Amino acid sequence: MQPLRLAFIALALAGALSVLIAPLAYAVSNPGYESALNQDVLTPWIAAVTMALAVLIRRRGEDGVAVALLIGGGVGLAMIGWLTLQPMRGFGAIVPPLLGLAVGLLDGVGQERFDGFRQSLIACCGLGIPVSLSLAPTQTVGVVVPGLLISFIVGVVLGSRRDPDRGWRGGLRRPPWWLLVVTVSLFVLFVVSIYRETQDGRTSITGGIDPALFSLLFVTLLFLVAPVFTFSLGSVLGNWIRPRLSLYGELVHYLEAMSVPIGAFALGYALLVTVFSGFYGSLARLDASHFAALEGEPTRWDFFFYALSSATGVGIGTVQATSVVAQLLVALQTLLGLGWAVVVFAVVMTQLQPRLQEIGDAIRASRNE
Repeated sequence: MQPLRLAFIALALAGALSVLIAPLAYAVSNPGYESALNQDVLTPWIAAVTMALAVLIRRRGEDGVAVALLIGGGVGLAMIGWLTLQPMRGFGAIVPPLLGLAVGLLDGVGQERFDGFRQSLIACCGLGIPVSLSLAPTQTVGVVVPGLLISFIVGVVLGSRRDPDRGWRGGLRRPPWWLLVVTVSLFVLFVVSIYRETQDGRTSITGGIDPALFSLLFVTLLFLVAPVFTFSLGSVLGNWIRPRLSLYGELVHYLEAMSVPIGAFALGYALLVTVFSGFYGSLARLDASHFAALEGEPTRWDFFFYALSSATGVGIGTVQATSVVAQLLVALQTLLGLGWAVVVFAVVMTQLQPRLQEIGDAIRASRNE
């Protein structure tokens, strides 16, 4: 994939995820939380975009864009739910379950499983480190090193499957001694870190449990149980989605063939709306009694919207035709709009039929190979 094309796709991915993530995150964010705009909106959006770009760089095949959008959107939506439904907003509480979900989706959607510690470590660190770097502005700069350590632990946990095709039912693989020592050391490091936070009063959600026991249970649930659960969930979802993603790859060929005729159809429809909006505006300027404004003086946009709704047969708007001349114009536009939608669209589809048949034959032939 050429750098310029990769940059264009990256911008398109960022735009699509912005439309998907940012409005929903802002809508469900807690209005009483002082940093809602900073964390509840920016954190899911940044994580989704970064995760999608990391997946896109990792998978540059024909389905790379669809997989990147799927995993980035899944991570962003999961993070919105996580920030909305639970009180733990710290970096350490966010990354492990979402990293497990992302790797699970990548494992399920991909053509090959993550087999062994090496592949799992590469996948987790390759996705976790960019997300850690991207979240630094909304969290703290100090999340970069913990993000690397968390990615390492999650990678070792997820790489312990003996048989990726059978999942966790296939048993566990024993890691090399040095990898086990490093993982246990990092695990103990995080347990001690949580324990110190409880002792200093920075963590008050122990629920009356002994601080040492709470720290051990907290790190175990967060760094072992949560990523295993979300990885399994992501893998199941990925397996279910994988055959359906191929449909979107096939749709691209149809959309490319239909882009010019459908574009011409849409252009004609837009021209029809524009012309009649001018008729309505001119008629109202000659005599304001031809149209009744529901509120205030009608503007150019009011007539354009009224013309658009009339062309579609809906007929709603902030103005209404009151005179016979105006009503005849509306009736004429409605008839022309329906005729354009039915007759012209049917002609376009008739012209496209041979090309669509060729594409369908080519797709069926590729499936049989």
